[in-house]
Amino acid sequence: MQPPVTPASSAAGAPPPPPPPTTTCSTSCRFVLPPTRRHLLASSASSLLLAAAAAAAPRAASSEDDDAVTSYDPVTAAERAASASVSRRVGEAVRLLDLGRDLQARGEFPAALASFTAVATEYGDLSLSGYARVGRALVLYEEMNY
Repeated sequence: MQPPVTPASSAAGAPPPPPPPTTTCSTSCRFVLPPTRRHLLASSASSLLLAAAAAAAPRAASSEDDDAVTSYDPVTAAERAASASVSRRVGEAVRLLDLGRDLQARGEFPAALASFTAVATEYGDLSLSGYARVGRALVLYEEMNY
């Protein structure tokens, strides 16, 4: 796409004004920015660069203080240990639930009942113990009907 053709000036000898600068994009469209807008964009960009440099300068001066503090971890060792303990308990409960489902699918109802009962009694404080209670009920029902 070509810039628009400007008509010849009525004053003889005066060259026509130059076309405004354009910026092209990858889809061959053109955007024309007026000179005041270009100046505003350039001054905004330089202001941002100056502000970023000014903000980084005080940080460089305080980096000596940061050397004393190597890192900050918001999780304490006690919280980490408690989380690991809960993770182990949940993992064991899920393992017993899966074992109960496998045993139930194979028709080994007494072993499945024991697995579901272990989850319901030992891990009753976990919300997944509800699944164990449902599993127990299903195993008892299937055991009576076989």
